[in-house]
Amino acid sequence: LLATREEYHLAPKDGDLQSQQVLLNGHVLATDADGDIPELEPVRVDGTQPVTVVRINPGERRSLFACPCVK
Repeated sequence: LLATREEYHLAPKDGDLQSQQVLLNGHVLATDADGDIPELEPVRVDGTQPVTVVRINPGERRSLFACPCVK
């Protein structure tokens, strides 16, 4: 069994699907002045717990594939 796993949760800012900003684990994901993306910091969670996926739009039915990153 996995002791911990790393998760990356992406969501539109303020839940607005038309937002120009995206959140990674609750923080705005933005490039720096040179256009480089920041280091992507995961959330470390108990590896024995199920993966929880939040549906962004209840009316939308799309397939989602989640691949846990194991350390």
